[in-house]
Amino acid sequence: GKLVKQYTYPAGWYLPDTEEMGTSSPALANGEILLKTLPTLTGSPLRQSIPLKFAIWTPATGKLRVLGDASFVVATYTDPHSNHSLVAWLPWTCENLLDCRLQLTDASSGVTRQIRSPLGFGFDMRGAFSPDGSRLAAFARTNSGGYDPETRLALIDVSTGSLRLVSGATIEIGEGVAWAQWLPGTGRLMVGG
Repeated sequence: GKLVKQYTYPAGWYLPDTEEMGTSSPALANGEILLKTLPTLTGSPLRQSIPLKFAIWTPATGKLRVLGDASFVVATYTDPHSNHSLVAWLPWTCENLLDCRLQLTDASSGVTRQIRSPLGFGFDMRGAFSPDGSRLAAFARTNSGGYDPETRLALIDVSTGSLRLVSGATIEIGEGVAWAQWLPGTGRLMVGG
């Protein structure tokens, strides 16, 4: 294939890998790319980890908008007909907080909405935006332990931030990771763990 354009990332920033994204990278489009820093270890002898950061980079202008100290990107969405993009992500504090809130950032405006799980245990990794970007399928943790025997599907209305747990959609997992895939041309969703 023909190389169309080659970009050099800002120093210290990298593309998230597919494991971190839960999807193929790069994420976002319409002139913006999601980047991350690498976590670093500091302090001795404990060697504490400094959190990684996620940011939205516009190569044409060089502008870099940091989302915050992040643990994981749950899902991204870009409208194919406009410059509207969304990023759902979990903050670094989720590593230590029981009731961690999912962050839903509108990349165009920079506004971030915090979504709380009604189960009180935060969210597991991965999720998916609907094809039109109006809903986010996410996974609400069902307990506080490091081992998570199950997770529950939660549908989030992007415009209002309201969340509805889906009855009968409790998924057995082990590690706090599930997956969701919207079926094209329908309002239906496949999920698993």
